[in-house]
Order: sequence, then structure tokens, then C-alpha cells
Amino acid sequence: MQQPEVRAERPGLRPEQPETRPERKDRTGQPEARPAGSRALQNRQRILAVAQAELIRDPAATMDDIARAAGVVRRTLYGHFPSRDALIDGLSGLAGAEAHAALERSRRPHEAPDLALARALLAAFAVGDQWRLLMTVDECASPQGDRGLVTALDPSLTFITDLLEQGQRQDLFSDHLPPAVLTRLLMSSVITLLQALNDGLLPTDGAAAATARACLVVVGVSPERAAALVREAAAG
Repeated sequence: MQQPEVRAERPGLRPEQPETRPERKDRTGQPEARPAGSRALQNRQRILAVAQAELIRDPAATMDDIARAAGVVRRTLYGHFPSRDALIDGLSGLAGAEAHAALERSRRPHEAPDLALARALLAAFAVGDQWRLLMTVDECASPQGDRGLVTALDPSLTFITDLLEQGQRQDLFSDHLPPAVLTRLLMSSVITLLQALNDGLLPTDGAAAATARACLVVVGVSPERAAALVREAAAG
């Protein structure tokens, strides 16, 4: 009877070990689910789109509400987002990606830093206006308040900081604070004004221009010059 062939292991070679990757976790500390495949990606995108609409309609919407609205079973929803916090993190990440893309589109070659900042602020506000109700949802979901949204916007901050640094060198902006600190101050100002818009304290008409002007004044631009810059940026 023929014996099965046994292959000797070549000296110095080890069987391939599967690649291990660090486990990703959501902000609750739970392992983040990572479904694979194009169908899973489509489901995820659809769930996020539906979740955005549902949470705008009702910031207290539950995971069950979102699953029903998306037409998926709870198992599918939780496969993508194991908790409500994870779902809100996903929305925050999407908002951050859109803001970053808007800032990239706002770039113009060889533009003065003050005009470039005015243009960037208008672009950022346009995205923020679409997502501003997420701040209310994030506030309800986490004691960190809108920190999830701020974290999602971090990739956009380098562009703003670079503009502020260039403008300080050209005496266009105040240098009483480092550029990175002024960037955080601008971010807080934009979020505060978006929240004021949510609360009905800031009129919707002209809110984008008012926000851009206020932010420019925060970094040391005179109100008159800020108004002129915003008008020029808005004109294209």
C-alpha cells in the first residue's frame, strides 16, 4: 500500500504566518466591526445616508429606528456599527472627509493667505451647514459633546494652520498666538456659530458670510478688510 508523501521542511524556512493587524476599536472601547466586500461597503454607505436623514429628523432616533428606515435587520446594522456611538463616529468621519475635500477644492494657486482663508472658511461652512445637526446628536450621545466632530475635522486643520503661518509672516494676521492655536480657535468659532444657527440665534440668511467675517476678525483682520475678503471669495 502506497504511503502518503511527506514533504520535508526546508531548513531555514518557516511556514507563512498570517498577517496580524491591530484591532480597531470604537470610542466606547469595543472592537470595531469591519465587514468586507463591495456589497458591505454599499450597505454601509446607505446606512450612513439614512442615519444622517433620520438623526436630522429626530436626534434621539434609536438604532432600531435607523435599521427600519434603512430596510435592514438589526444584525446587519450592528455588523457595521456595533453601537450608536460607532454609528455617530461614522457620520462624523464622513463629515470630516467632506470638509477636507471642500477645503482642497477651495485652493487657488498663488493666492494671498487672507483671501485663501476667507475662501476656505466659506467652503468649510457650506459643509458644516449640511452637518450642523450632527453636533446636537453627538452632544446627546457622548459626554465629550461635539468632540467627535472636531476629531473628524483634524485632517483639515493642517491646511488652515499653513495659511495662518504664511499670513503671519506677511503681517496679514495677528501673531499674538501660534498658528496651530489660532486654528483651534477658528474651529471653535465655526462650531459655535453653527450651533447658534441650530439654536435660531444666528439668522440663516448671510450666516456663511457672517461666520467667515467673524473668523477673519478673530485672527486679526480688520472688520472692513474681512468684509471685502469675504465678498471677493464669494464672488469666485
